[in-house]
Amino acid sequence: MAHSTLTYNSHGSRVAKAIGGALVGVVIFFISFIVLFWNEGRAVQTEKSLAEGSKAVVSVKADKVEAGNENKLVHLTGLATTEETLTDADFKVSAPNAIKLVRTVEMYQWEEHKKEEEHKNSNGSSYTVTTYTYEKTWSPRHIDSEAFSEDWHENPKSMKYESKTQTAGKVTLGAFTLTPEQVEKLDTSAALAVEKKPAELKALKAVSSEGGLYLGKNPGSPEVGDMRVSFKVVSPMQASIVAQQKGSSFVPYQTSAGDALLLVREGTMDAAQMFDAAQADNVTMTWVLRFLGWFMMFAGLGLVFRPVAVIGDRFAFLGTLAGAGLALSAFLIASTLSLFTIAVSWLFFRPVMGILLLAVAGGLGFLYVKRVKKKKAEKAGLVPDAVPA
Repeated sequence: MAHSTLTYNSHGSRVAKAIGGALVGVVIFFISFIVLFWNEGRAVQTEKSLAEGSKAVVSVKADKVEAGNENKLVHLTGLATTEETLTDADFKVSAPNAIKLVRTVEMYQWEEHKKEEEHKNSNGSSYTVTTYTYEKTWSPRHIDSEAFSEDWHENPKSMKYESKTQTAGKVTLGAFTLTPEQVEKLDTSAALAVEKKPAELKALKAVSSEGGLYLGKNPGSPEVGDMRVSFKVVSPMQASIVAQQKGSSFVPYQTSAGDALLLVREGTMDAAQMFDAAQADNVTMTWVLRFLGWFMMFAGLGLVFRPVAVIGDRFAFLGTLAGAGLALSAFLIASTLSLFTIAVSWLFFRPVMGILLLAVAGGLGFLYVKRVKKKKAEKAGLVPDAVPA
């Protein structure tokens, strides 16, 4: 179930490709500065907004809408529920009092995997071995087999049924009505077993399987094109919310710090717990975006330095040495500039921490410059032998 193709790449074409990648790298490199700077401002704004909200919030009861709380930031807990019955029209599956009815459809299909390996030649050229492998797998999306390298692994042209989610039109929390945006945050679901009579299964050309439906001959021996369908339901649950009271519903609460607050959590949580959880989420997001910004800078520099490494491939030892050295340089430069960017942003948002971080970035920069000077001295033969201690 595999085949390979061989592609020759001249040294000139590799250099040209590397230069094109370098231009992309320059764009990624500069975008990384924007991501890092913006993220620090976002983090501080969210932190201040949550702190402001925690001081302004008023805890209220869910069983009655108090006119005196209109436009205030309120916190309440209660049972999020609905009186609606959601029905899947295709399979006639119903769920009474369901906040959401989730249908998951998978089709058994061929899937192509592509692996490329580049092998360098001594003259700077290379050849790329591209290996294509194929396997059958259950997938919730349609896989277009017409794009495969080989044309004898054929999937159906489309999926007759697709996954979808139905949501109740009116979900209440005590005397209040939740908006679709607020209901969307309630997603803990449980499997919904499908029970069908033989006549119903025959009409659907399906069989029962693992609590769901199997559209095919034999669930134990699937064929390409077979489908399996399962259902989950989001049932009434205890929920907590922090938002601005607007009539008998809620809208985001605009803080003077900049963020509009709308906190929805499953389960029973007091106001302090909800704000603590939101602050923790903010810290996590801040570090995720910091890493993303650093990685963008590192990857961008790697692309910028790539032409140097490719040109060096004309000389095998020089190319290997250049590749390793450039990767280390990209790492050090990205780390230094990322810290520097964060520090500069903190001069705007967190002045004291910004000064400390600038000192750390300066130290890394000093070490990098020192390393570069040492390498130049070694090449020039100016570094004396080490003196034994």
